[in-house]
Amino acid sequence: MYSLPKSARVRRSAEFRHTLDQGKKAVSREIVVFRGEPGAPLPTPGARLGLIVSKKVGNAVIRNRVKRQVREAFRLLRPELPANAPNDLVVIARPDAAKASSAEIARSLSYCLRRLLTT
Repeated sequence: MYSLPKSARVRRSAEFRHTLDQGKKAVSREIVVFRGEPGAPLPTPGARLGLIVSKKVGNAVIRNRVKRQVREAFRLLRPELPANAPNDLVVIARPDAAKASSAEIARSLSYCLRRLLTT
């Protein structure tokens, strides 16, 4: 099973907090994506992903499925993201993500990233 390496994950609460407080936001029905602002520290090259999936989304089985779907969508979109731009992404799953298919989550993530990269 594929998992993101530690270098491709936002892991520390300070990194989450910085991205959520200083970052730009794009919203879709299933997810909310925050992207780090310019000037944010870039510890590693390439995009990094942080996930927040609360109990509002569903029970543990549903939350884990949503996390797998978002990670897979991110893995497929990661090569298209600019390597030299602020690249910490924090994805917050909304309750509608529980009912969404993998394709719908991938479409939502792609839509949000397109909006964040064009602004």
